[in-house]
Amino acid sequence: MDEANSSLSAENNNKVRSYDTLNTLYHETRQEMELLNKQLYVKDNIIADLKARLARYERTYMTVGDNEPVVLGPSMSLLESLCKEICKHKQKRDELEIKASRQAEEIQALTAELKEKELELERVRSEPEHEKDQEIQRLRSALQERERSEATRAVLCTSLAEEADQLRGQLGATVKVCKELLARMEKEQKSQDQTKGEEQEGRQQQEEERETTDATEKIEQLQQENQQLKQRVTYVQSLNSQWQKYDSSREDYIRGLCQRLKESSGQAAGPGLGSVSSMMLHQEIARLNGLLEDKISECVRLSER
Repeated sequence: MDEANSSLSAENNNKVRSYDTLNTLYHETRQEMELLNKQLYVKDNIIADLKARLARYERTYMTVGDNEPVVLGPSMSLLESLCKEICKHKQKRDELEIKASRQAEEIQALTAELKEKELELERVRSEPEHEKDQEIQRLRSALQERERSEATRAVLCTSLAEEADQLRGQLGATVKVCKELLARMEKEQKSQDQTKGEEQEGRQQQEEERETTDATEKIEQLQQENQQLKQRVTYVQSLNSQWQKYDSSREDYIRGLCQRLKESSGQAAGPGLGSVSSMMLHQEIARLNGLLEDKISECVRLSER
């Protein structure tokens, strides 16, 4: 409870200092505004004086010799510069008034907040003693719980450090064993490489012998196939010559039939005998064409083999 009161008091003190700072700034702004108002009042008096002088001298004419009369009065550039300066001062005054109003509103809000904090502090101070004791007991319990957690954390850290040391020792022993195993593996790898080299040479020789045997067998097989192809070509050529002979004999036979048909058609007594001979001729031609197609299909089949 005392800690809560002290924290609230410190917070209130900080806010009071901030309020004092804002109040100081507000008063400085008010003083600056008053100074600017005085300066503006002086400037207004100067402007009024200048306007009076202008009214006094604006209708004054001066004639020099035979020249035209000249009007005496203040210059336009002077008037313009004075008007610009007046506008600047008025604008600055307006800005300061806006700033002062904002600061006043902020001071009012902070004052209200300060009053709320003071009321809260008074409420805390006016709480009964048993509530304060309960709060103190709660804070003590939280502190004890934190101390227990810190002690548990310290024990865990110690055990973890010991376990890490043990693991480092085991890791060193494991690294040593791994190095020994690596050296043995390198020796065995070298011996295996030598054995593999010898076995590989033996396999290469066996493969070369096998390839030579396979090549010889393939050559013999190709020679046999070549011989069979030659025999087929010879057979096809003999069939072709036989077919050519048959074709020439067929043509001679057809010519003879045509000649006999002509002779029989010239000697026939009626048209019925000529139609019968023509029909027989067509049947013979169809039969010969069928034989020709059979021979052609047989030649194609043999060539595909």
